[in-house]
Amino acid sequence: MKKMLFVVAGSILFSACNTNVETPPTVAKVPDLEFRAESPLATVPEVAKIIQISISSFIPKETPFGKTYLEQINLFEKKYPHIKINHVFDTTANFLTDIVLDFKMNHESDILFLPVNIVEEQISLDKISDISQIKKIRPTYAENIPENALLLSNEVDNLKLGVPINGYYSGLYYNTNIFEELNLPIPKSYEDFLSVAEALKANNINPMTAALSYDPLMVFEQILLSTKNSDDQANDSGITKAMIIEAEDSFDNLMASNIFDEQSKVNTPIEAQAEFFEGNAAMIIEGNYIQNQIGYPSFSRMMPFPYEYGTNSQYIGKFNTGFILSKQGFNDLEKQSAIIEFINFMTSNASLELYKLANGGISPTDLNKAMYIASPLTEISLVSEEEVLKNIKETLEGRQVEALVTDSKVSIEPVNKPWKE
Repeated sequence: MKKMLFVVAGSILFSACNTNVETPPTVAKVPDLEFRAESPLATVPEVAKIIQISISSFIPKETPFGKTYLEQINLFEKKYPHIKINHVFDTTANFLTDIVLDFKMNHESDILFLPVNIVEEQISLDKISDISQIKKIRPTYAENIPENALLLSNEVDNLKLGVPINGYYSGLYYNTNIFEELNLPIPKSYEDFLSVAEALKANNINPMTAALSYDPLMVFEQILLSTKNSDDQANDSGITKAMIIEAEDSFDNLMASNIFDEQSKVNTPIEAQAEFFEGNAAMIIEGNYIQNQIGYPSFSRMMPFPYEYGTNSQYIGKFNTGFILSKQGFNDLEKQSAIIEFINFMTSNASLELYKLANGGISPTDLNKAMYIASPLTEISLVSEEEVLKNIKETLEGRQVEALVTDSKVSIEPVNKPWKE
């Protein structure tokens, strides 16, 4: 019996040995492979879904600002590799026409970087996302940008259309050579300003030049700010209809007293700047961007436009170009978070400082500083900007202006260039 058991056991062992020899190695390792596949440590992480967002930018790539803008977009894609950006940009009329056609055909981009007046003129506002509504859904949207810097609609009350990233500030420039030769004081009040202008006229010098047929708003907003800060209006927080009427009267008086020279009625902005640069006018109201132009004279100094009462130490900050979201893009829930992340990246403090270094001008966050103030035109609610422009036009026509103010918003908007030429 013992011999029989031994033979059987030996047969089993031998049989097992034969099986190991004849079976391919991979078969023997199958259980081990299955165990590894089921192990959590061996599971490959799921790759993030690629999200594509589209952007159309009215931006010239060859300028310092344009280069910085494009570099920031590249940095964003590196930081968020799962977000791919389909970006088209140019500054031609055909490019703008294509954007308008895209909206009409419902093929619009998710994000646009455009002057707000172009959007209002050419694109239905029903297709644009209101910033106030965006913030109700996404409270962190553009949270770094002050409310008074947001781009507003002139057509619809309280509609906030765009998020700016760079702008300019404006004030009064004067010719130090002329002021020193005539021993004229630097005007500290509006009354001083009028007295200086009369002294200049008495010496056969043009007190001031401008481009009134092209851009009357830049002058008017300075007068309106001066009026707003008069003693009897000092406690009012906003612009009233009485202030607007008073500012319109002051504008009319400046025209009637010939403080603006005759060329002011027909000048383009470049012609008005050249007149001041060449010393043919003692003062001009302009933006800080003229300081970057070839031929900017060493005798030129910039100061805040004087208040009617009190001392003004603030320049008016303006922003006309910014990021605008299409409703089609924002309402796409798959893209929404990526769009918000992109805007917040492009409007971060670091990004805003880079734009400012590249272009000069001011950042939207500069409106939090004592040196700058938002245009009083952004506070108008009882009277539309269109009505103000109509009244200015009538004033100019009443003074027998040779070139009438055009009704086109595109041409009467201040020359806001978020880049250097």
